[in-house]
Amino acid sequence: MDNNDFVECDKHGKTPPGFVCEHLLGAAELGFHVGYTGDDGDELYPDAWCDQCESAFHQHGEWNDENEPNISLVCGHCFNDICVKNWLEDEKAYSKLISESHSLISTRQDDLMEKYKLGEHDRYDYDAEKASLTFSTGGQVVVEANIDFVGTYSLDSKTWMWAWGNHSLPDSIKTNSLQLRSLGFEKNIRKLAMGHWPAEEVDCWEVTSIMANHMNAKGVYRAVSEELMTFMVISEIKWVKKKRFGIF
Repeated sequence: MDNNDFVECDKHGKTPPGFVCEHLLGAAELGFHVGYTGDDGDELYPDAWCDQCESAFHQHGEWNDENEPNISLVCGHCFNDICVKNWLEDEKAYSKLISESHSLISTRQDDLMEKYKLGEHDRYDYDAEKASLTFSTGGQVVVEANIDFVGTYSLDSKTWMWAWGNHSLPDSIKTNSLQLRSLGFEKNIRKLAMGHWPAEEVDCWEVTSIMANHMNAKGVYRAVSEELMTFMVISEIKWVKKKRFGIF
């Protein structure tokens, strides 16, 4: 992304751009629809419009000179704020997903930590290109896992970004996260449908558990650096060396 792909916002500084219909500016609870194209739709800030514009679109079956909305350019952070204020959330559907996912994954997570001693190794390393996570002790890899990235949490901006919206990541490690976007639009759940949004750490664990449940994963893992928390799901895992842990 070069400088031509950013806009200067008086409030948020230089950020990627987004476009919304004029009705959404300064409004609340008007509905929020986007130009989403299914599994290939990995734009963080797709064109967005309100319920009124959506109704006009369906009356004609297309955008034309009569119903095409007037649009306004906004920065990515303003786009997120507008989305939060206007998205009509199905809170029951989200709560149900969290409950179902936590119930399944919490048990698997306890088993995973116990069986593979994940909290007892000297270090961990992950390789995005190979979609792998390894745990080492005494300079030797002792546990290997196959992973998918869920997303990252910025400790600076307090925002979540889904892996599918991070264009610096290889497709091999983020494709499964894109399936959650389809689920988000299907069930009217903003945190699954939108790629980048204000968050707390608990939000990250919730959406990670939902993805783990969706993939029938073995468990989840969080890697922490000075600026980011990186959340991933573990699809397969195995011991490489067990002697140090008295397994045999």
